[in-house]
Amino acid sequence: MSEMTERQVIQYLQTHSEFFANNPKLLNALTVANPQGEVVNLADRKMLQLQEKNKQLTVQLKQLVNNAQRNEGLMNRLFQLLIELSMNAPKELFVTALVSFIKKDFPSDYFQLLLADISFGEDDSQISLYTAEQRQLFAGFVNNSTPLSGRLPELKMRAIFGNGSQVRSAIVLPIGTAAEHGLMAFGSDDEHKFHPDLASDVLQKLVHILAAYIDGQINGFSDQQLS
Repeated sequence: MSEMTERQVIQYLQTHSEFFANNPKLLNALTVANPQGEVVNLADRKMLQLQEKNKQLTVQLKQLVNNAQRNEGLMNRLFQLLIELSMNAPKELFVTALVSFIKKDFPSDYFQLLLADISFGEDDSQISLYTAEQRQLFAGFVNNSTPLSGRLPELKMRAIFGNGSQVRSAIVLPIGTAAEHGLMAFGSDDEHKFHPDLASDVLQKLVHILAAYIDGQINGFSDQQLS
C-alpha cells in the first residue's frame, strides 16, 4: 500500500474532525514550530496561542473601558456646559463656547465649522460660511446623514480645510437634516487617525446639539416676526 501524501492527510483530518478527540494520546506526540522557529509540542503551542490572544483581548478591553470612561466624562462636562449656557444664550456665545469645548476635548491637527449662517460665529477663524460649492461636494448628506471618515478625496479636503493644509485623514459630520445648517470637520496629518470604522457617537451628539440650538434660534426668530 502506498504512503499517504500530505494533502491526503489534510483532507482526511478535515473530513474526520473527531480524529484527535478519539485519539488524544497522539496530540502529545505531535510537534510544531513556535513563532521563534523552535520546535514545541502541540499542547504548548496551543497554550502560547491562547496566552497571546488573551493579551490582545486584555488590551482591547482596557481600550474599551478607557473610551467609555472618557466618553462619560465628556458628556458630563458637555451637560454642565449646556446648563451654564442654556439654549436661550446669544448665538455668538453659545457657538463660541461649544467650539472651545470641542477644541479642548477633541484635539486634532485641523478643525473647521462651516455654517449656513455665519453670524453664529463670525469672530472665529475656524468658523466659516458653508458655501454652495461645499454643499455640492457633500450633497450625499441629503440622503445619508452618516459621517464621512477616512482618507477623503483631496478635492473635499481642500474645500473644507483650504489649499494649504496637509490633511491626510478626516471626519466630516452634517449639521441638521441634510446638512442644512452646515458641516463640522476634524482633520489630521496622520492618515490612520480617522478611518471608516471610527466610533463617532459623541461627535454626532455634538452636531445634534448644535443643530437643535440653531433650529431653536431660527424658529424663535420666526415666531417673533409673526407676533
